Amino acid sequence: MAMMKPFELTFELGSNITLRDSAIHMDGLLSNVCFRHTGCTEKALSMLDDLLLFNQDYGIYHGF
Repeated sequence: MAMMKPFELTFELGSNITLRDSAIHMDGLLSNVCFRHTGCTEKALSMLDDLLLFNQDYGIYHGF
């Protein structure tokens, strides 16, 4: 497996969310968007599973 290189993505959310000393992860941001779109936790998680792959070895989601 190729080594993954961390990177930082910076963008404006256009909302009043304030994040202090903790970084937000892409899967967390996408799950929040899915939840706001569906209004249902189960549907949001199902939608997230369709958008991302889950890596069992590392316990993380990643893009296609």
